[in-house]
Parts: sequence; C-alpha cells; structure tokens
Amino acid sequence: MLKDLYPDLCLPPEPILTRWGTWLEAAQYYYENYNKIKNVLSHLEDEAVAINTAKSLFEKPNLRNDLAFISDNCVFLAQAITQLESQNVRLTENVSNVKKVIEKVEGIPGSKGDLIRSKLVEVLSKNKGWETICQISDIISGTEVTSEHRVPFTTNEITSFSKAPITSVDVERSFSRYKSILRPDRRHFTFQHLKFHVVANNFEESSNTVKICNKKYNVPLEKQKLDAVSRDAGVKKNGSVTENKLD
Repeated sequence: MLKDLYPDLCLPPEPILTRWGTWLEAAQYYYENYNKIKNVLSHLEDEAVAINTAKSLFEKPNLRNDLAFISDNCVFLAQAITQLESQNVRLTENVSNVKKVIEKVEGIPGSKGDLIRSKLVEVLSKNKGWETICQISDIISGTEVTSEHRVPFTTNEITSFSKAPITSVDVERSFSRYKSILRPDRRHFTFQHLKFHVVANNFEESSNTVKICNKKYNVPLEKQKLDAVSRDAGVKKNGSVTENKLD
C-alpha cells in the first residue's frame, strides 16, 4: 500500500530494541512523513491488531507535537551514538563528542529539556569512570592538569588509553553474536563449523584492521589485492568439514 500511494517514499525504519539511536531516527522519519503514513493507515483494513494500534496512536493529538520536539532537539543524539560506537577513534575525540552532547542538551528548552538534562546528569554521576577518563583525555591532549586531580596511572598506562573506547558496545554485541552459536535449531553443528562461525563473526573486524594497517604503512594497491586473494584461497583450501558433532 505504501509503495502504491507513495512510490518514492522509503519504507519506515525498524528500530532495534537496544540501539537507542534507531528509535530517534524512526521518530524523525514519522515526523517528516506524518501525513503520508497517516494516509496509508487510513487505506488499510482494521483486521490486524497492529494496524488498529497504529491508527489509535496517530489519533492522539499530541503525537505530532512530540515527534516535532524529538526531531528538532534530540536527533543529534543518534549521530553522537554512532560516532561513539565507531572503532579506532582517539579517546580525546570521543570525550569531545560527549562534551558536545552535554552542551547541546543544556540548550534544550522547556520541561522536557529539564527531564533530559536530569537524566543525563544522573547517568554521568553513576558512571564513576567518566571523570577519570576525562582527566586522561586532558593529559593526552596536553591540557594542564592540577596536582589534586592526578589519575592513579603510570605514564605508559596513560598513553595506552589513546584509542580506548568509552562504550561497551562491542562487548555487548559480541554476547548476541556468540549466543546464537548453540541455538536449539542447530542439529548438525560440528567443531569445524564452530571454527568457521567464529572466523566469520570476526572477519569484519580483522578486515578493518588490515585496511588500517595498509593505509598506515602505505601498502601498494596491487600488494593489497594479492594478499586478499591469498587469504581467500587459504579459506577455500581449509574449507573441509568434519563430522565431530556437538550434539
């Protein structure tokens, strides 16, 4: 129905429960296409519970106003979250991004802005490591740190923080990936399959590392292509499957 009425309109985004930025992006989408989505719903039959729920939500008088507030004042958080989830980013850059978010949140008006600010203060106050990581960032960036705020780390330990992540997103997502390894529906999962599965889950990270090294050490493009072909050939060569079943 959506494509019939509005062929150029992309499908609504599907927010992911644990990725807060996707919810903000969805709110922005529905605000920008509010009338179109409401018109699409009006052409649908009231047969499914989801359709009835969606129609009742669009009948709420304050829905569009709430979406407008989120779109104008909160969508920047989605971009900030994406930046903090990136790998191989300097600590000083991540800390700077968080401080920019704090500044923008301070400028959100009204009672809703007060709620957002109080929530931000509460979250940062519970995170005892935030103050320490800010001090380490100041040291790495060359900012003068007073003696009463010295961090309990050696010089070598402080320099090791230069590209330290300040979020646990990689660890949390690894739980989801590895939880799926021994799903109940895996009836013929072997130890060799386990090996391939672990390699596949880490392939993207290793590929990013290779790209970074190639760029850092100016590896010629032809050499990069040759190495990629060699890696692919090695995977195909060792691609046999044994019957050592886990179940």
